[in-house]
Amino acid sequence: VCSSSSHASRLSFPMSSSASAATDRVLDAAEHLFMERGYAGTRLRDIAAVLDIKHTSLYHHAPGGKKELWDRVLERALCRHRDQIEALAQDVPPLQPQLQAVATWLLSQPAMNVVAITGLLYVYVLRPVAALFQAARERGEIGKDAPDLLAGMFVASINALIPAHTAGELPRPVDDVTDDIIAVLIQGAHG
Repeated sequence: VCSSSSHASRLSFPMSSSASAATDRVLDAAEHLFMERGYAGTRLRDIAAVLDIKHTSLYHHAPGGKKELWDRVLERALCRHRDQIEALAQDVPPLQPQLQAVATWLLSQPAMNVVAITGLLYVYVLRPVAALFQAARERGEIGKDAPDLLAGMFVASINALIPAHTAGELPRPVDDVTDDIIAVLIQGAHG
């Protein structure tokens, strides 16, 4: 289970229990504002105002400033998601009900307002990949008329490989793994 102290040790931010509680309050306030306003719309002064502290006091909890708070808030939120997904995956075998339980839980969560990131991802990555799927459909290579969905599946699948690939921990050559991903997507898109 994720906790502030487990994050602290992974991110090299050691904290005492009282500092940890104070840092949790800072992270809670930052998370609320980042979700509500996004990264660009949130200032350190806004976070400090919610906490009724001076904005310079935030540097005690996050010496790297707003960027560090953003990274820690995002990691903490994703850690909660990971923990819940892992718990749900243990409860309901086989795959289809497991995936349905995960999808239901994810859809029940408040949306994280990462508009800038999501918007940029869509414009600069998903849209061009979707165009590839759309062109393939127009050429008769695939039958599914869902280019955005297929692009999202492709990008998410490839993105999921990055940590293992970077660490040299893929069980097979990366080209073999990506060929399999592409083959599965194209086969599924024929229907």
